[in-house]
Amino acid sequence: MKRMACADITEDKLFIGSVVTIFSRQLKLVDYGDTFTRSHFASNKETTFGLIKPDVYVHTGKIIDTIYANGFTISRLKMGKFSPATTQRFLQLTNQQNAEASQFLQSDVSTGIELVAKNAV
Repeated sequence: MKRMACADITEDKLFIGSVVTIFSRQLKLVDYGDTFTRSHFASNKETTFGLIKPDVYVHTGKIIDTIYANGFTISRLKMGKFSPATTQRFLQLTNQQNAEASQFLQSDVSTGIELVAKNAV
């Protein structure tokens, strides 16, 4: 892991969506400055989505520990309860259209996680 000019920033923390602190200021990375930087950093950082479903949300801490232990970084994390409308949209995206899956997702809270790692997809 290559060290940067600021002591707390390493290359693994530089990806779109990350927040870095420089001189006590939090800065959110929203885009790359040029094509060279994009090709250098984007090739090593891909994102994927993970969902902690209602039946295992009590184990969220263990799941997050496992995520970090396997070299992933969590870019975004949101816990919430599916509404009927969001359940329908989610199931359409995952090609699952049945009442049992819909009721299951709406039964309790779920946690959506955006994961970042090399070859994450």
